[in-house]
Amino acid sequence: MDPQQRVLLELAYQAMDSSGYLGSHRRESGDPVGCFIGASFAEYLDNTSVHPPTAYTSTGTIRVFLCGKISYYFGWSGPSEVLDTACSSSLVAINRACKAIQTGECTMALAGGVNIMTGITNFLDLAKAGFLSPTRQCKPFDGAADGYCRSEGGGLILLKLLDQALAAGDHILGVIPSIATNLGGLSSSITIPHSSAQKKLYQTVLRQAGMKSDEVSYVEAHGTGTQARDPLEIASIREVFGGQSRIDLLNVGSLKGNIGHAETAAGVASLLKILAMINNGKIPPQASHKYLNPKIPALGADEMSIASKVNRWEAPLLAAYVISYGAGESNAAMICCEGPPPKTEVFKQMASAEAGSTYPIIISAASQESLYANADNLGRAAAL
Repeated sequence: MDPQQRVLLELAYQAMDSSGYLGSHRRESGDPVGCFIGASFAEYLDNTSVHPPTAYTSTGTIRVFLCGKISYYFGWSGPSEVLDTACSSSLVAINRACKAIQTGECTMALAGGVNIMTGITNFLDLAKAGFLSPTRQCKPFDGAADGYCRSEGGGLILLKLLDQALAAGDHILGVIPSIATNLGGLSSSITIPHSSAQKKLYQTVLRQAGMKSDEVSYVEAHGTGTQARDPLEIASIREVFGGQSRIDLLNVGSLKGNIGHAETAAGVASLLKILAMINNGKIPPQASHKYLNPKIPALGADEMSIASKVNRWEAPLLAAYVISYGAGESNAAMICCEGPPPKTEVFKQMASAEAGSTYPIIISAASQESLYANADNLGRAAAL
């Protein structure tokens, strides 16, 4: 079985457990929940192809089972789809999930992407094509940018309509007021982004959200750290979001400076970064960035900045723009902002209902003495 399937199954269980869904889940109910996964490479076939045929190789390597096994495990009846747009796959999958919920195809959706490297062939091919950095880490917007560093990862988020989440008293990590995709088909090369298409996408997402550009105070860029892509991306961001008329400073960053380029999982990784920023109220410094790429004009004149230290994220509304580009020119972008303050009466009701409840606690140990010691420690902690 492709390790990507196992990783996604683990992440799916963690996500659904974190959301509280498993507390009332019954597989036989066939809940109308959708599952949308962004994925591209099927490198594990390099390993299975050197072994004799088995009855499980197809279900262990065909990409449809990346989502199919998740939906089957939970007994879901909503759409279950794998989407491949190369590096923008996971954000395109989230877009598809949002649209499926809005049109009533499903009531909730689990969406994201995965990228686990289990073969060397794509490393060699990407290096021959000049994509990869010979000096390792991605250096977004930096003068020393010389290509990207491949990385592994996976991420999933659970989506539902805001009013339903509020009614259920869910812990809302963030809100997506708008998300969209388009294609940069008129670019100079199939692997080079088209600035005009990027700008049109940014404006479409803003229009759908009913927001102005200066209401966005952070842009999580694709930012792979390449000499060709980074200046084009900053130029399109500057034209739509920058300008001396901005009220708040626009910070720009890229997670790839921290963890490298997770390719088909890059978009959801960037979204998870934004959710962490929203819930901590802070803007982290841009990793692997020492000085601005000379091909990028100074940012200060247009009220833009790349953070060099941890700053408090202060704005009337914490709203970020997340961008993801695919090697085949498929662009995806979204706005993610803080959710409404929780209704205190709902949480008071939940707290009062739990006040008189008792719960079993399981304590384990390697010996009877350790068991008693663990129980004693737990008792002292509970009394604090």
